[in-house]
Amino acid sequence: MKPTTADRFDSGYVPEPNSGCWLWTKSTSKNGYANFAWDGRQSYAHRYAFGRFVGPIPSGTEIDHLCRVRSCVNPGHLEVVSHKVNVLRGVSPSAFAARADKCKAGHEYTAGNTRIGEGGRRVCRECHRLAVADYQRRRPDMVAAKGRRHRERVRAKSIQPMNHASQ
Repeated sequence: MKPTTADRFDSGYVPEPNSGCWLWTKSTSKNGYANFAWDGRQSYAHRYAFGRFVGPIPSGTEIDHLCRVRSCVNPGHLEVVSHKVNVLRGVSPSAFAARADKCKAGHEYTAGNTRIGEGGRRVCRECHRLAVADYQRRRPDMVAAKGRRHRERVRAKSIQPMNHASQ
């Protein structure tokens, strides 16, 4: 007799007594997630476990491993979350940066002290102010030259004759 999907799943993990994880012992992806086939398709075993023991996974959501163990299929260690929440809970450099509440110099990221820079990165206004002041202190020749060029551009624009043909 052919084993049921539930029997195949149940034979694919071993409970780990210290953490409570159900560690997958069969095929895993190159990223360490447990592979499992059911209903004629290949997917992740943690998705099957969640659907079997907890309920359907809502469209547009993902399953997050609360234990941070990718090969764990214990439904008690799984939670439905949005993609954004799943990424922010992760351990990637961008996840760490997004969770930071202070810049590298220790200034708090607040609405008044933060602007969004190129590529969507947060920029500390206080650090930027200090960097500009330091540059101006080190390179007064460049600051003066920039001021002269700006004044010359403004002066040149103000004395240009009006083009009457466009009126």
